[in-house]
Amino acid sequence: MSTLTILRTDTVFAKLPIHTLTKSAPIAICINQMNSRGVQELHWSVSPSAAYGAPQLLAYKLDTLVINRHLDALKRPLPSLICLGSLRQIYQDLGQSRDKSTGHLKRAFHQNAGVYITAKLQYRDREGKQRRLEAGFHRYGVIFTGESLPDGHTADAVYISLHEAYRQVLNAAPTRPVDYDYLRGLKPLAQRFYELLSFKMYAALKCQQPRVTMCYSELCQFAPQHRHTDGSQMSKQMYRVHQPHLRSGYLADVTTQSILDDQGGPDWLLQYTPGPKAWAEYRVFTGRNGRDEPALRAGDQAMEPPAARSERAGSQVHDLADSRNPSAAALVQQFYQSIHGAADLIPQTKEIEHATHLIETHGREFATFFVDFACHTARQRDFHPEVFGGLMRYERRALAAYQRQQTKRARETADAAEAQSAWLKQQYEQESRTQLSAYRDGLSPAALTVLEAQVREELMADTTIPRYVLNARLKAELHDRLTRQAGVPSYESWLRQRQEILHE
Repeated sequence: MSTLTILRTDTVFAKLPIHTLTKSAPIAICINQMNSRGVQELHWSVSPSAAYGAPQLLAYKLDTLVINRHLDALKRPLPSLICLGSLRQIYQDLGQSRDKSTGHLKRAFHQNAGVYITAKLQYRDREGKQRRLEAGFHRYGVIFTGESLPDGHTADAVYISLHEAYRQVLNAAPTRPVDYDYLRGLKPLAQRFYELLSFKMYAALKCQQPRVTMCYSELCQFAPQHRHTDGSQMSKQMYRVHQPHLRSGYLADVTTQSILDDQGGPDWLLQYTPGPKAWAEYRVFTGRNGRDEPALRAGDQAMEPPAARSERAGSQVHDLADSRNPSAAALVQQFYQSIHGAADLIPQTKEIEHATHLIETHGREFATFFVDFACHTARQRDFHPEVFGGLMRYERRALAAYQRQQTKRARETADAAEAQSAWLKQQYEQESRTQLSAYRDGLSPAALTVLEAQVREELMADTTIPRYVLNARLKAELHDRLTRQAGVPSYESWLRQRQEILHE
């Protein structure tokens, strides 16, 4: 295994999506999550620049491969002004030649800088203290070579100027290590997958968990990427994402399990077995010598804590229940962690049955919600159930709270989509008016008079048009004729052109 080049990124913003990583239309990013009590835990909304469009593939590479590396090289607290080097150096950092004009790179910078974020979230800082961010902000501004710096000097390179809300979180947030060279060699979707999974992978190896799990719906939301509801389409999509990590040995195995989402629609539980590269990263990041690494495919027992392995060896019934439904076992362990403060206790067969009932009846997401809700309710009533079945009395109450939360979330998502659609139509109408006005101003009064006379003659020749609507029809037909002559596209054509420009 070659030497790893470690890049440490923040553990707050790195989890949350900003860029669309496909060549299709940009995905509207608006995430709202509630806790078991129906209180909003996370709001994250991304509004792209009207002038430069949504940040996509090149903008994503700029953030992750160039800007994050410069941020990692600086001590905290970060300065507000950071030099990135020349455009030539930035092209080299991206691993690209300068075959294209610098306009593409500058546009990507403007896309990143133009994103406006509204956020409401909580996080733990470097000292473990709980912090809160509730603000609307841009992340940074960009200053190109030859432009004026804040102190009045002329910029001799490309700089970014961190906005204060963004800078404060970066200064306080813990960091998480990733392999920079590996990150740099991945395509955008596979790179984003590695960013998201590495959070869970690092924690799983630290706690000696056999697998890392992630819901397909969760991955699509936080990547973000297009979410399929057809199993074959999902498999094709995820095959392209998984293959680089299977080839590199970061993943040893991938399995999928069909489940239902909180709306009763199709979803999948993605389960990942850490490979030798994941273990190698963990050893480098923690300074361990690797003796804790299990045999690659020797089974889950090799990755369990010694006490848990000993207890499992004496309970074949528990082992069978756990292996048949790892999702149910994880749910029961979530209960043990919340109520008893210990996640390595072995689920009993009846507990697996209760957890399986919740997952199969209501879906994996509700089942997780249920445990949080029921544990919180039990603590409020000074009730301390010994086993998972003690929570089942709260199933109906949890389902009602969950449905209220989902109704609110769906309404917020629909409102965000409606607002995005209205904004796009407003942009189209504004651009169309500007284009038509410019064309009309370029025509001579004589040409306009001739065109109007021609249209009037055509309308008067049509005997089916009542004379009392003639003036209104004349105005409308003249507007349509000028619109066609000016080359103003239809709304649908305008949307397609906009997408093509953004994909360049």
